[in-house]
Amino acid sequence: MKFKRQIEKHGNKITYLASDYGFSYALRPSNDVLTHSLGWYIITSSKPQFSHRKDDMMEATLNKSAETSEEFAERMFCNLLECIACRKECAVRTLYEFKGKKKVVCHGLIEFKM
Repeated sequence: MKFKRQIEKHGNKITYLASDYGFSYALRPSNDVLTHSLGWYIITSSKPQFSHRKDDMMEATLNKSAETSEEFAERMFCNLLECIACRKECAVRTLYEFKGKKKVVCHGLIEFKM
């Protein structure tokens, strides 16, 4: 898997993109709490109705993680960023299901704090 690194203007976010797979990993360094996130990102083609994910492998990632560590997979699912303020027609809302639980998530992102 090849990654392209992007650093925001002031260095407050470092993103690694694997565009062939539609996958991203981001670090947000700060003075108090370092956060990092991973997700299957949205690919846009001008109009919102044409937005899509190249291949959303979040549920497959959770299930594969559960094979080696059920606890870690549960933590990943709990850390999915829930979609709170979106409209029903929002193109980036995604419903994920894991072990009988469901979550509506924005952009398919998992965020961890270190």
